Amino acid sequence: AEAARLEVEDLQEGIRKYEGKIQTIDHFLKHNYGVDGEFMAFNGKCFDIFQRQYTYEMCPFDASRQKEGGSSTSLGTWEGWEVQDDKIIFKFKNGQGCWQGPQRSNIVTLKCGSENKILSVDEPSRCVYAMVFGTPAVCSFEHAQALRLNAEAQLMDDEEDIMSHTAAQ
Repeated sequence: AEAARLEVEDLQEGIRKYEGKIQTIDHFLKHNYGVDGEFMAFNGKCFDIFQRQYTYEMCPFDASRQKEGGSSTSLGTWEGWEVQDDKIIFKFKNGQGCWQGPQRSNIVTLKCGSENKILSVDEPSRCVYAMVFGTPAVCSFEHAQALRLNAEAQLMDDEEDIMSHTAAQ
């Protein structure tokens, strides 16, 4: 009887593990990762920027926060993404309420960039935050070519500066 009880406990533990894995997969699959899955790489990742006395954090498919010291203020939980005026917007809503004001929210505008990085944070109206997030995920072929050419031009300028500085010595 003891052996049977231990085997049942082992089986129940195995079932709990598989149920946990199924929940993780279901959570992953419930999100819209873009037309071609271009935002899938953001799942489970967070990006931050330090501005003024705050660290702002944006975790696509999860939440956005404003941190100062050991405290954290919710700027909203993931509501999804949409296209507005030919720009992709990540939306975070229902954050911590402002004193005598609305609940905080964060609208993140995606911009073509060479790396995944929050470029700026602003508060255009009370408790409504606006971030600009640079990412290669929204770059078209033309954007990618322009970024490459810009980087190459910057490298050439840097090399010329080094050469002229070396020649002057």
